[in-house]
Order: sequence, then structure tokens, then C-alpha cells
Amino acid sequence: MDREQRIREIAYRLWVAEGYPRDQNERHRRMAVQMLTKEECERRTPSAKLGSGNSPDVRVKRVESTIPDKSAIGEPPV
Repeated sequence: MDREQRIREIAYRLWVAEGYPRDQNERHRRMAVQMLTKEECERRTPSAKLGSGNSPDVRVKRVESTIPDKSAIGEPPV
């Protein structure tokens, strides 16, 4: 998945998690960019301690676990 698509996916999940608020798309996009940028930086920065539980895979799972799964949420209200 390319970066822009990932940003849209995260922003959508944030929007859904907040109950579909109106006029929050720019805020959700900024939050998504920040989350993804942090995730990418953590992935590139080696951990100070081996076995500290901060491997890139663990961090990615932690970020993704804070965003609800789109398939479990359903469609937004009309």
C-alpha cells in the first residue's frame, strides 16, 4: 500500500472512531500523517536495547491497534 493510501485509511479510521464528526477531515489527515511519520521514523531508528519490546513490528502493531478496524465498524450514517 502506498503512503498516501495508508494516510487515507488511518484518517478514515480516526473519523469513524470519533463518531463521524463533520468538517474534521483536515484534522484527521494531519493526525494520520503524524502517526504514519512517527511509525516510519521508529522503523528506521534502531532500538537502543535488544529485546526491549520496541521492534518495528511491535510498534506498528501498537499504532494499528489504536485504530478501529473498518470492517468491524460498518458504514457511516447518511
